[in-house]
Parts: sequence; C-alpha cells; structure tokens
Amino acid sequence: NDFNVQDKVRRDAALRPTASVQEEAGGSLLYTDMVAGLGEISRWVRQFGASAKVLAPVELQEIIIAGARRKLARYKVETRRGGEGDE
Repeated sequence: NDFNVQDKVRRDAALRPTASVQEEAGGSLLYTDMVAGLGEISRWVRQFGASAKVLAPVELQEIIIAGARRKLARYKVETRRGGEGDE
C-alpha cells in the first residue's frame, strides 16, 4: 500500500546523501536525487509499481514506459470493446 511505499522511500532516501524527500499537498512524496545513471534508479522506481510516477527526466520516463509495455506484451493484454476491461 501507499504507506509502505512512503516508508520505504523515506528509509532509502535517508541512506543517500544526495536524496531529498518533500511531502506534497495531498500526502504524495516528491523524491529528488543525483544519480550516476538511469539504470539503477529505474529499477528502484519500478519496485513501487503504480504508486510511483516519474516527473523528470524524460529519459527516465521513457525507460519506465518501455518496461511497462514489455510487461504488457508478455501477457498479450487486449482491451475489449465496450469498456469491459482487460483479458
């Protein structure tokens, strides 16, 4: 759940001298950090699933989106017509 995600983000940020966490209106967290590359941070973000949204950089957004598309393709998800949902 989101509480567990927020707890993990705060714990992980405490271990990184370049990380900061700000609580936003509505209770969401804004995590910022300086990283050497996008590979490690993309794996970290993915563990939070739908509880996380990458705001920047665009390159990291693209990595996360591409990974989500690959996962969907594995399951051959097809959207039904008429709003019935996914198979």
